[in-house]
Amino acid sequence: MSARNSHGLLPSAAVAALLAIVFATRPAHAEDPKSDDDPVFRAIESELERAKSLSMPDVDKPYFLKAHVTDTSSFHVSASFGAVTARGGGRDASLSTDVRVGSADFDNTNFSGDFSFSFGGGGGAAPLERDFDALRQALWLGLDSNYKAATESIAKKRAYLSANSVPDRLPDLAPATTTDLVLPRQELAVDKTRWQETVRRVSAVFRAHPIVYSCDASLSASISHQYFVSTDPTKHRFAYPSATFSISAATQASDGMDLSVSYEAKGRTEADLPAEPTLIAKAEELATLLDALAKAPTAEDYAGPVLFTGDAAASFFLETVGSPLSNPRQDLGSDRGGRLIDRLGRRIAARGLTARDDPTKTEWNGRPLLGYFPVDDEGVLPEPITLIENGVLKSYYMNRAPTKLIAKSNGHARGSQASVGNLFIEVRDGVGRDVLEKRMIDMCREDDLEYGLVVEDLSEGSGYWYGGRGGDIQLSSPTVAYRLYRDGHRVLIRGASFKSAANRILKDIVAFGDEPVLLNTRQFGQSVSVIAPSVLVEELEVRRPTQENSKPPSSGRPELGDRGPATK
Repeated sequence: MSARNSHGLLPSAAVAALLAIVFATRPAHAEDPKSDDDPVFRAIESELERAKSLSMPDVDKPYFLKAHVTDTSSFHVSASFGAVTARGGGRDASLSTDVRVGSADFDNTNFSGDFSFSFGGGGGAAPLERDFDALRQALWLGLDSNYKAATESIAKKRAYLSANSVPDRLPDLAPATTTDLVLPRQELAVDKTRWQETVRRVSAVFRAHPIVYSCDASLSASISHQYFVSTDPTKHRFAYPSATFSISAATQASDGMDLSVSYEAKGRTEADLPAEPTLIAKAEELATLLDALAKAPTAEDYAGPVLFTGDAAASFFLETVGSPLSNPRQDLGSDRGGRLIDRLGRRIAARGLTARDDPTKTEWNGRPLLGYFPVDDEGVLPEPITLIENGVLKSYYMNRAPTKLIAKSNGHARGSQASVGNLFIEVRDGVGRDVLEKRMIDMCREDDLEYGLVVEDLSEGSGYWYGGRGGDIQLSSPTVAYRLYRDGHRVLIRGASFKSAANRILKDIVAFGDEPVLLNTRQFGQSVSVIAPSVLVEELEVRRPTQENSKPPSSGRPELGDRGPATK
């Protein structure tokens, strides 16, 4: 393990921390963590060295190259209504390569005029076996394709600059301290027989609920090894284990609206997942919720206070803090106006809000944080960062693409951009759920509203940030929401969706809860974790459903025999 930088070596404290990670995660049977004999590293290093000499007449030459190779071992089993529907797994491997031509000051990246290259380098399948020659062949083709695309892209970029005045043009690649980190390979360990019976019994719960038209219970477990080499030079290899148990059920309401409910438990290994009785109870809860949704009234157009609780609160902050503060470099030729990152040093949120991100943390209250990573995708050690402090924007996620206000990477390169690891939302003066609901009801009285809206769950991954209309935020649609009336009674609703909200939404927060929850989820294709309390927003607009629906089945669901959870 080594660190390279013109300013000196990696601090001894960081070295000690990394050694602790290595020996804490290394299984007794692991191979020697040295990379000298690993054919994957040898193949990548060999082909990167050869690709340095790529050239064509009168075009730029490579100055920086990198490659990722990921191999994954996996197991998956799923069942529906008590019968196994799929069982499989095995191994797969992929690679991604990238070539930069020109120089760190001006290269072929960070340019919106060439979509073929803006989303990263070449990629595709890699050999399942760690075969030196076969991997070299795949890397050779990828790097050659990268080089040709890069020379075309830099030519388009120069043409754009010749026709447009661009003040304060930034360099394309900033220097950074890069670290070699080679951790031991690990083996996938999962009790396949046990989980097959568990998914069968959990899915059998829905046999007793005629409202359920389709259902699924599934277990997915995998372990991926990420290899990375760049010409800085730096390299890393580490294992990423993952285990997920998912339950879902779907139906149609009498008006034809498609309805679905789901539950997902995520961990690193099967030991992190709930016990079977808990999963069976969750399936029963979902069936009851689905029945209630089918009978619930549809949402109305609404503008007023919204209380986000539980997983919905964590998703809210992922979409209003994590997403807008990710990928901060504005590509040449693009106009993403109204970005939060431009307000560095100014208040962008309620004064009681502080947001930090620490991808070095591995757990919270005994539960795994899946946003942990030992080194980022550019070979830089991740740094804990304070994004917002008492409402003031202090920083944002950075990779090695410098911005006008921050030039240095903070070790948050994930995939092709800088983004979330473990996002912690800290608040002042948090209050209990009953106080939040009373506050919302008082706001409804002040505004002559019959009810306020409580959102308990949002659809995963549908929210996004975009640059139009001053940088609006589109929140994900509620999957579990109800009206809380001024007299205290609640009515579940279905079909609601949010209208886009201005990015001042964080300033419109009027109160926080005092019980944070952990949500392990995914964003931009990466595993992330969010720890956040409930949050009351002064006003959001909700629209009623407008789409036409297909008719429900003409006859009822077939009657299914009793095959309860105890059946094997």
